[in-house]
Amino acid sequence: MKLHAFALVLLLAAPAAAFADQAQVIALVRAAEADLRLGRNPQALEKLRQAVELARRTAPALVASAESSLGNAYLAGGRAADAERTLRSAVDLARKGNDARVTASALNNLGNALAAQGRFADATAMYREAIS
Repeated sequence: MKLHAFALVLLLAAPAAAFADQAQVIALVRAAEADLRLGRNPQALEKLRQAVELARRTAPALVASAESSLGNAYLAGGRAADAERTLRSAVDLARKGNDARVTASALNNLGNALAAQGRFADATAMYREAIS
């Protein structure tokens, strides 16, 4: 009976730990968004890198969203090529996860990164795909 109770505790603790990791990823992303609004791009980038890494290890469903935010931070910091690379990854992951909301958001953000590079036809294609 003791072994059964221990197994039950482990089963109940696992979702709680996963939820805590997901909450930490979300908190890092939200804190980074606040940093961006306050013009603290280096701090935002660091938080978003941490969020992406934590999501990769513990909350795979949040990686695409965290990468999309990281791409926006790169773009805000004038690093359009880094933004494009990161946002393309976010789009791919969101598609693989069948997450239509994150896919559309990442496509829109990718369009912004392409427009920042003067690639307006490519940007328009991303915007169109985001709304289709």
